[in-house]
Amino acid sequence: MKILIPIDASECSKNAAFWATGKPALFGKDPEIHIFYAQEPASDRIRFATDPDTLDEFYREEAKTVFDSIIDRCGTLPANVTLDYGVGSPVQTIVSAGDKLSADMVVMGTHGKGPLDSLLFGSVSNDVVAHSHRPILLIRERMPTSESLKRIAICLDESDQSLRVQGFFTEHVDLFEQGTSFTLIHVQKSAEDEQANGFAETGTIANEVESILTRAGMNVSTKTLYGDVGDVIAEHAEEENYDMIVMGSHGYSSVSATLLGSVTMTVASECDVPLLIVR
Repeated sequence: MKILIPIDASECSKNAAFWATGKPALFGKDPEIHIFYAQEPASDRIRFATDPDTLDEFYREEAKTVFDSIIDRCGTLPANVTLDYGVGSPVQTIVSAGDKLSADMVVMGTHGKGPLDSLLFGSVSNDVVAHSHRPILLIRERMPTSESLKRIAICLDESDQSLRVQGFFTEHVDLFEQGTSFTLIHVQKSAEDEQANGFAETGTIANEVESILTRAGMNVSTKTLYGDVGDVIAEHAEEENYDMIVMGSHGYSSVSATLLGSVTMTVASECDVPLLIVR
């Protein structure tokens, strides 16, 4: 697998790099891990007053400073890890880097700002989720404590997003160790809704994902929750202390997520559990 880890100088970014470079089993055999610094360009005033060679040297030195801080956090990096940087709008630079690499997954640290915070203050991770078409693993500031991913929640319904989750596990179930416990989560507004449309009636996607995982030697259970989808998933994940949540996403823009609502963004903003968003 090819893994892109966008970074900046923040602690959450360093945590994501530390977590990802120490989890080779999650990324399959002999993964290529690319740590990428998305660097803001100098202001127009500085660029117009500085010759190109001097400006390039400034960008290189800035990148080296950030890379040194990553090495201080992670220790000596494995041979399969490369360091690179790009200059430009962070969101577009990261999305373009993922496309150029043909990344199988993007791993990002995030403060977990909700959609409203994203609209007001900006959140690179939210906007990358909105614009990239690649699976994105969001790592919050609270680091996972287990050495491997042993307890994973998968949120499913009969939407196109869940169909993408099914496709992800069809292709990548071998990334997870045999015996890993998966909980397939379905949310109903109320118990009355479950009687009319229970988990067993959610249809082929949940059944197919369960079959894929069972054939691969995983332990699979199901759980029905009640209430507002994003809120109850986030609350349940915190209570159960899962190692990771897996969800599908439309990929809203930040404004759309604020105005229309996004279950994925709600979970990302309210829950400290690592969140894998499948696009």
